Amino acid sequence: MVVAQARGPGITADGPWEYGLFVLGIVGVMSAAIEADRANHKREGWMKRCEIDDPVDQIRETLADSLAETMSLVVLESDRRTRAVTPEGVIKDYPGADLILDIRTSKWGIHSPKTESTRRKIHYVAGYEGSFRLIDARKSAVVAEATCKIQFSNRGDPPTIKELLEDDCALLDEGLTLSAQTCAKHYRTRALGLE
Repeated sequence: MVVAQARGPGITADGPWEYGLFVLGIVGVMSAAIEADRANHKREGWMKRCEIDDPVDQIRETLADSLAETMSLVVLESDRRTRAVTPEGVIKDYPGADLILDIRTSKWGIHSPKTESTRRKIHYVAGYEGSFRLIDARKSAVVAEATCKIQFSNRGDPPTIKELLEDDCALLDEGLTLSAQTCAKHYRTRALGLE
């Protein structure tokens, strides 16, 4: 079995423009959209300083180890990266592999939850969205697949951006780690039927 490596997206930091929307008309809406985009880029810059990696590597390692142990598979190391999207393309990028574990991130980082704040502040949750495929290269077929979308909101009390970034981004790191563990478990139990 080979674990496919694909480049994922950078960390995202989606949220509202922190100064509110007090303008009217098309020009005002466009201006607010520009300000919201600037605020998102500013938050992304703060988060990049956290030096936190995409949780996909943790998910790949967990699933590869689980499959290897459960099915007595040998995991072959590969430093190749694939840009292929289709199973056929992925198979071409990893010639000679019988099984290919293809796990990809579509989005990860923070966003504002759709809940009202009890503290009248803007809150954020750490989140991860990704997909999983197990490709049987001998049959040129996807034999298992699933998606996962998870958010960690700190036990129902979503933190502010300041709280997420405190202590060298400890709460953000915890949220993304728990998101990765949850998605790995989801893929392992629901898509593969493993315990």
